[in-house]
Amino acid sequence: MSKSALNMAGKSMSEELRSRGIALLLLHQGFVKTGITGFRGNINPSDSARALIKTINVKSLRDSGSFFNIDENKLPW
Repeated sequence: MSKSALNMAGKSMSEELRSRGIALLLLHQGFVKTGITGFRGNINPSDSARALIKTINVKSLRDSGSFFNIDENKLPW
């Protein structure tokens, strides 16, 4: 599944889950230093994970279906 298709599936699923009181967030982890990126990323995996957890913890049901980066900023999609 392409990234765009995955985002669209997340947006669609968020509508159904919102009615059940469940938030679904679409998250961009950043350019992470991993083997896939040739370790050229600008953030290490543990820092990315911490930032994503922080973002998840400050968002609510009203944010469901929205796309956020690791700085908690809403991204257009």
